[in-house]
Amino acid sequence: MVGRSNLEFRKDINGLRAYAVLGVLLFHFNAVGAPGGYAGVDVFFVISGFLMTAIILPKVEAGRFSLSGFYLARTRRILPALLVLCVAALGFGWFWLAPYLYESLGKNAGASLLFISNFTYNRAGGYFAAPAHDNWLLHTWSLSVEWQFYLLYPLLLLVLAKYSRGSLVFMRAALFLMLLASLAFAVYLTNVKPTSAFFMLPSRAWELLAGSLAFLYVGHALSKKSRFTVEIIGMLCIAVAFITFDSKTPWPGYHALLPVLGTVLIVLAARQDSLWTCNPVAQHIGRWSYSIYLWHWPLVVGLGYFGVRDERGWLLAAMAGSILLGALSYRLVEQPAARWMRTLDTRNGWAFAGAGFALAFSFAAVAYFDHGVARTFRLPEQVLVAAHEKGNTGQLTKCNTVASECILGSGKTLAVVWGDSHAIATVNGVAEAAKQSGGNVLFFGQQACPAILGAKSSSKKSPNFCSDFNRMVFDRLEDMGRDIPIVIIHRADAYIEPGERLMYFGNHVPETPDARRAIYEQHMIDSLCRVAARNPVYVMLPIPEMPYDVPATLSRSLILTGHAQNPAMALSTYRSSNAAVISAMGRAQRECGIHLLDPVPYFCDDESCKGVLEGRPLFSDDNHLSNTGANLLVPMFAKIWRTHPNESSHH
Repeated sequence: MVGRSNLEFRKDINGLRAYAVLGVLLFHFNAVGAPGGYAGVDVFFVISGFLMTAIILPKVEAGRFSLSGFYLARTRRILPALLVLCVAALGFGWFWLAPYLYESLGKNAGASLLFISNFTYNRAGGYFAAPAHDNWLLHTWSLSVEWQFYLLYPLLLLVLAKYSRGSLVFMRAALFLMLLASLAFAVYLTNVKPTSAFFMLPSRAWELLAGSLAFLYVGHALSKKSRFTVEIIGMLCIAVAFITFDSKTPWPGYHALLPVLGTVLIVLAARQDSLWTCNPVAQHIGRWSYSIYLWHWPLVVGLGYFGVRDERGWLLAAMAGSILLGALSYRLVEQPAARWMRTLDTRNGWAFAGAGFALAFSFAAVAYFDHGVARTFRLPEQVLVAAHEKGNTGQLTKCNTVASECILGSGKTLAVVWGDSHAIATVNGVAEAAKQSGGNVLFFGQQACPAILGAKSSSKKSPNFCSDFNRMVFDRLEDMGRDIPIVIIHRADAYIEPGERLMYFGNHVPETPDARRAIYEQHMIDSLCRVAARNPVYVMLPIPEMPYDVPATLSRSLILTGHAQNPAMALSTYRSSNAAVISAMGRAQRECGIHLLDPVPYFCDDESCKGVLEGRPLFSDDNHLSNTGANLLVPMFAKIWRTHPNESSHH
């Protein structure tokens, strides 16, 4: 069915790897001219599909294929450099990362070593999103996709070889149909779940299968002139993808056809004397490409961590460092490990690989299961105090209030708290104030859902989720006594701009920002007045959000410099950015007598608003209060019961 000549070393493919990894580097280091360089990963996928078919199929036809041998060979190729990278990252993190970051690194290192990191990152958010740039091992998602393909693909070829009975036409047709199915799924999923489309194998398999089909067509007669033309077209396809696409391009939908087709054409051209791919520079970088890929991304994250991501000199140095580290890793890790493992039989080869895996995985497990090793023998006490508030958002994990209620405290119910994630982060302060008055609070909170009746989410997942939740809360309030205060806490101004948090009313979203704001604010006022018709309503004005992630900034500055960097916001900035929503709440106060709770005096002086108090972050990120910040507002919430003393028991 296939010729052995296809198994020979392909200089053109090795050189093509250089262009793929350089595209990825140029993209990640924000170099001018390659906003679509991430398509280099798609080039790698096609190459992997080609090479795996070239390795597996001839042996299957000759009756010499061994699954264990194949998997061991892949382990020998991929695992040693990955083990060193993960151990190095964990070693760096021991000295330089706050506990919550070190815990996350441990989790990601473990997922990378198990080749399931694409599942982990699919749940965490998009590849191009800003938080992803703080993930030291984000790039290992592609290794996980390839490894999952390696696990399944030999089994597929064994089945196809059995039923094709030597028919190349059958083999090609079967792989082509699977390619079409995966491509169609990728196009569909890119539109409805772009993050899953990007990270998961089913929507990436067509790229690897394109390489598989390319192997089955290599050897077809092409003249020397035709091969040159085909190669040039392929190079142009990849170059156009690198130059014209960017992070906003839906990926990997039909746009990914361009670099995939380009790679297939270059592989089919099979020019072993190409000036483009067979020159010495391309050959060297191609050999180092896997290790370059492994080491470049931690350098990208490191630039951001040390605050020099926007400095051109550091960017150039990191790019050069990526290539240097890749060359060293190839010489000192990849080659020696491969040579050593080739001297071992299968049993000892697996034992050697297993021992290395166990050692690296144990380091990752300690970092994760010991919650980032938040111990003073690793980091100073002041760093641990600062980092403790990161993600410490009140009742986020204690109360699951999607379809139920949560009681905080004991005794009689003195208030109902209703709101979004800002309420989740702040409700502890209300509960503490209620406790001092001898009672509890009944809490209803849902992330990304402001306490506005009728508000619909622009999220494609469930537009009516927030409106249904708020209707449930309002109906529950009907069962409460008329004198019980309703405390509303939400990030009122966060739901105007287009995005997953955008709220709208009726059946359409107004096109202009002014129209959206006018409708949103009117519905907010109407909702507040509707609730205030039955119960006293207290609305907390917006908190002064910080320009940076407070615990992250504070703990990082303490680790790197030994000095505390305290994020702050100018009071004038707070006044101007929140003027519209404060005005709308003032209207509600005048029209229906709601009460306004102002957090500004507790965070701000005459000039600025603080994010840190006595070494403790008042925020768990840049806009959610930490428990320390929420407790700072206890005196403010205590005023509720001085204004409306509640003598009766409710709930």
